[in-house]
Amino acid sequence: MKTLGDLRHCADAPALRKAVLGICADFGTVKRLEILTAEQDGVPQAICFLSLDNPDHELALMRALGLGRFGGEIVFVVNLARALYGEGAVPEWAWAIPPVDAGVNRKRGQTVEQAHDPPDP
Repeated sequence: MKTLGDLRHCADAPALRKAVLGICADFGTVKRLEILTAEQDGVPQAICFLSLDNPDHELALMRALGLGRFGGEIVFVVNLARALYGEGAVPEWAWAIPPVDAGVNRKRGQTVEQAHDPPDP
């Protein structure tokens, strides 16, 4: 079985999407996968919102990978590996609750940081 540890070498959102879909393939069909990128204390992160085609499949995924649910969706955060971390850097992952305002006033595909940037005058 694949694990969330398989995500530790993902450098960006497209690579992470491919890896998450690979992990989920063992549990069912992905109904929704939204990946938001942000930077926390200089560490690039991806907040992943995931739902599968069947609640029983979601429960099996959550139990197998130790994930939690927030607002009806499976949510977890991945620290992205980037070349700037140097060779052999292994970011850690953990499921987490996203910032309270992560979805407020955010357009689809927009990062949390972009949603909070002031508009141009």
